[in-house]
Amino acid sequence: MSEQFERGLSLFRKGQYEEAFSVFIDAAQKGDSDAQNYVGKMYIEGKGVDENMEEGFNWSMKSANQGDKESQFNIGFMYYNGLHVCEDDDEALMWFTKAAEQGERTAQYYIGEMYFNGFGVPEDEKKAFDWYMKSAKQGDSDAQKQVGYFYDSGTDAVDEDKTEAFKWFLRAAKSGDDESQYNVGTMYYHGEGVREDKEEAFKWYMKSAEQGNTEAQYGIGKMYYEGIGVEKI
Repeated sequence: MSEQFERGLSLFRKGQYEEAFSVFIDAAQKGDSDAQNYVGKMYIEGKGVDENMEEGFNWSMKSANQGDKESQFNIGFMYYNGLHVCEDDDEALMWFTKAAEQGERTAQYYIGEMYFNGFGVPEDEKKAFDWYMKSAKQGDSDAQKQVGYFYDSGTDAVDEDKTEAFKWFLRAAKSGDDESQYNVGTMYYHGEGVREDKEEAFKWYMKSAEQGNTEAQYGIGKMYYEGIGVEKI
């Protein structure tokens, strides 16, 4: 990481985007892959410079070709969603894999998604689970939730295990995932994978409900109506 890039990053973190872009573009033109990554992101997001998806893609590609895992993920994401480029699952998988092999957790999650849904590859629950697990162990809440669902229902990839399901849902819930918060609440409510605890169920339903989860909102209403885990009103 060059001193010039670090100077740009300091400006970026302070919200001084135009100044940061000026520093990054100078470093990027000299071949700094970290700076190229940020130039790409800033063009894509329109931070410090007018939004320009083509320039964003081009600078991200320069960085990705130098091995920057974040840019590799970004390129994969653009191919996956057809952003500026034609949607191409093969290209998406290639770039996600490059990033994932360097430990990029979100890329690992998306590879799991591709195997789970059969996008660009044959459906394969075992490979999907393995990639979700790699990502989940690094703290990706979406991957943790998917691992939870695998254990909750049991699949060809893994046997049903409510205790493991609860553990992974709880990790995602603590990261703020509203669906996982609802799942944790439901497991406390019914005593699945954890001891039954209506008050804990209410607490987790409330966290989820406050984020707009309609199932949790219904659960909260039902618990108030029946006086379960909370005073009846």
